[in-house]
Amino acid sequence: MAPIPVPFSPDAPVVLPADATLIPLADLARELGVHYDTARSAARLGHLIAWRVGRRLWTTRESAAAYFGVTSPPDLIPLPEAARRLGVGNGTLNTAVRRGTLRATRAGGRFFVTAETLEAYRRAYHKRGNDTPTEEGHEDVSLAEAARRTQQSYKRLHAAVRFGALGATRVGRHVRVQMADVQAYLAAHRRAEE
Repeated sequence: MAPIPVPFSPDAPVVLPADATLIPLADLARELGVHYDTARSAARLGHLIAWRVGRRLWTTRESAAAYFGVTSPPDLIPLPEAARRLGVGNGTLNTAVRRGTLRATRAGGRFFVTAETLEAYRRAYHKRGNDTPTEEGHEDVSLAEAARRTQQSYKRLHAAVRFGALGATRVGRHVRVQMADVQAYLAAHRRAEE
């Protein structure tokens, strides 16, 4: 492995600002949600100021903020860590971010959430395993759950979605529908049958 260039000459003493604190590059990469190899490559190319002490690389938060364009205060939580705290998969929270049900900040190619935002999401959207609000009539459920609640066959509701009579959202391989839309669809068909 090629040696990491250091930002100073061996003869010149290292002068750090008084408030600068050196932290291991591996810890900072984990905190920012970037791979260690990415941070190490940035240091090797001279984009990120780092010092080798023994076998470890050390850097400052200021240097990382300048290169990655993000600071990582303790209240920002990377999305994978937030998923682990909620006990759900990364895909669940990625979908919630795309839908706008979970507010996240994108930095360095990764999503971060605050503890307050995560708690608000958990209270509002993560009850009984739902990824959507549990307000009356605006509940987003799977097609199978909608069929069970309305005592209709899954095939009937799936056909309605397939032919466009019932609006639905596809999340990966799953089809999700609004309960209000299902109720309206069934009411319209009851009237048409009468």
